Order: sequence, then structure tokens, then C-alpha cells
Amino acid sequence: MILTNIIPTLDGYQVLRTKALLILLFTGSLIVAEAQILHPDLNQGIPEKGKIVSGRVSLDFMLRQDVSSFFQAGNEVDLQRIDEKSLWLYTQRFSWARANNQNLFNGGHAQFRRQPLPERAFGMEYYVQAQYDNVRGLKERFLGGGNIRYLHKNDTSLFQMGSGFFLEYENWALAETGMREVLRIKWNNYIRYSLTTKNGTRLSTAVFLQTRPDAEITKPRLSAQARIQFPLSERLAFSLQGDVSYDRAPVVPINPLTYRVLQKLIYSF
Repeated sequence: MILTNIIPTLDGYQVLRTKALLILLFTGSLIVAEAQILHPDLNQGIPEKGKIVSGRVSLDFMLRQDVSSFFQAGNEVDLQRIDEKSLWLYTQRFSWARANNQNLFNGGHAQFRRQPLPERAFGMEYYVQAQYDNVRGLKERFLGGGNIRYLHKNDTSLFQMGSGFFLEYENWALAETGMREVLRIKWNNYIRYSLTTKNGTRLSTAVFLQTRPDAEITKPRLSAQARIQFPLSERLAFSLQGDVSYDRAPVVPINPLTYRVLQKLIYSF
């Protein structure tokens, strides 16, 4: 409902394209999440002037059969809409891996974000996020909050940093500890930078930090991401991305360190 309200009046082709993307977005995952740490998307940027709606979609999958069967699938959806007063963003990540009829991983995240007056160097941003990770035992996680952000950009690069607070709810279910619900306030910080070369190759990196603004401030969640994206055509690109996250004091007994490497084919519009 939120997205359909913010889509502006478009011509017939754009309406059809927008509807197709919304169907993909909602059938792919209504409430999904991948990383346990809140973050803005690596490729997020202010759309070109005169381009009201923009975005990108990527899908990946792998099927392997030798000694055992293995299947992996995932998707990414990013939508951006800009008007005179605000930049609206929706990001979605979902991954699913299965081997020998058992789930190895099933989770992801969905985030909706608004930035008033996005062209200004200093401003605010507000967000809500939902996620789950049923292999690590995170049944559901919901949060909402806001940041003060700083933005500096030119034709080839973008630098952004933000700091603020959000309210977080988590519901964990592990065999070792049973059900555990957590409700708390978190301090959120991030820095990200992207650079586009003359041939269209895009380099993006980001670092994120979350912690509680109390006696637990020395036990943060840290995350770093890096991506290199190579253009294949005007609309298609290939990307290689690496992520690493560390939680110094998990609320339940899980592995505090996670990492991954991703290859994706991306369609932008």
C-alpha cells in the first residue's frame, strides 16, 4: 500500500513496468531480511534529475547434483522515487539455500526509507525494517528509527554518513535457549562511499556500527561491505560483493562472525 501511494502518474509503458516490478517485489518476499545489522543499500544514490522512478532487480540461483543435491536462489530489489521534497527508497534482499531436502539458509530483509530534502548536504532520514533468519533462529525482527545524515556527491562519487537511534524488537527461537524476545533502543552509525569510473565500473564500500547507548556500549555489532560492479550493457551489469559481520555480544548463543561472497546479474532501469 505504501509503494502504490508513492508511485506518480506515469505513461502506459511506465505503469506496466511499475506494476510488474511491484508484483515481483511482493511475491518474492513480503517480509524478508538477510543481514542482522541495519544498513542502507550499497548502490543507493539520488536519481538523475528528471528521472522520477528508478531501481534495479537482480536474481541468482544455482543447482548442483553430485554426491548430494544442492540448490540456492536469491533476489535483490531496489526502488527509488524522488519528488520535490523527499527521496523514497525500498530495498529487499532474500536468500534461500537447500541441500538434500533440508534448508541450509532461509532469510533476508525488507526496508523502507525516506529522506526529506535529499539534495541538501545535511538532513534527516527515517526508516522501518523487517527481517528473519530461520536457520540462525531469528524468527522475526522489526525496527524503526531515524538518523541525521551528511551527503557529499558529484558526477562520479558519493560519500554519505549517518548517525541516529532506532527501537528494535527481536524474537529468537533456539533449541538451547527456547524462545527469547528482546526490545531495546540502539545507536546506529554508518559511512559509505561509491565511485564510478569512466568506463562505468562502480566501486562501493560501507561500514556500519550498532550498539546500545548504555552500559553495553562497548559490545557493538559491526559490519563491512564492498562491491565492484561491471557494466555489460546499458541496463545489465555483473557484480561481485563481499560482506562480513561481527556481533561482540549476541543475545543468544550463535556464531558471532558471519561472512559471504556473492556474484549477481543486475538489471537497472
